[in-house]
Amino acid sequence: MSPKGAQRWKRIKAEGLVRFVVFRGGLWTLLFVALFTLFMAMNGDWQRFASGITAKPLQMIAALVLVGIAWALFVWFWEDIAYRRYVAKNGVPPDHAA
Repeated sequence: MSPKGAQRWKRIKAEGLVRFVVFRGGLWTLLFVALFTLFMAMNGDWQRFASGITAKPLQMIAALVLVGIAWALFVWFWEDIAYRRYVAKNGVPPDHAA
């Protein structure tokens, strides 16, 4: 982790895990849905895709939300491990770049 990355993660970590999971996980889910929808529309599989979503919309939404939460938790813990290694090696980064 670079010093700039450590400063960034320090700010993100100060905001808290719940905020990270809600905003980063939610944004990831929205991005995934948008890209997947675009991909399916470009491949001409739009009818099959739309019928799959409308058949079980609550299950689809729940699955996407769970995947977004899982992704955000994975990223949080992965980055936190890298940050802890950085702190052990270099000390706590300053609050702003000097």
